Amino acid sequence: MKKIYWLILLSMIVNVMFSVTLWYANTHNTKESKVVDISRLYSDFIMTQELNKDYNASVGERNKQIDSLNTKIVSLESELNTAITPEIKSQKLMKLNMANSNYRDLVQVNQQVKFEFEQQIWNQLNAYMLAFAENEKYPLILGTKNEGNVLYMNDKNDITSELLDFVNDKYLGRL
Repeated sequence: MKKIYWLILLSMIVNVMFSVTLWYANTHNTKESKVVDISRLYSDFIMTQELNKDYNASVGERNKQIDSLNTKIVSLESELNTAITPEIKSQKLMKLNMANSNYRDLVQVNQQVKFEFEQQIWNQLNAYMLAFAENEKYPLILGTKNEGNVLYMNDKNDITSELLDFVNDKYLGRL
């Protein structure tokens, strides 16, 4: 019977010690919450700059085609309005519909490529931001775009430059 009382007492002591340790760890966190300017982080991230160059190169030819189609559409609309016979109007309308369809397709391809590039960038940034927060042991990092979600912050709480250095070093393989 004495053994059971000692085991219960020992179990209670261990439980209290564990609870005190958890309480102390949660209430004595030395790091403060910080804020990052998301717009600056995104635009100054080296991967963003590289993929923007790739994007501009990949859409360059399509943009020329889009401009050409736009000119053709304006011309076909003018010709359609001045067509005399129903057969000519029908031919012009068919060509106009084809040009409009091609125009929409090219614009959609450009938008899809842009979306995919942006998704790659955000996936990489999110992974790096998580690693940064864990390395630095920040309990909370808020993002701001100067659109009202963070109304005020002291400059000492802005870690945008520090995080930007980290993500660029990580991206370049320096870390």
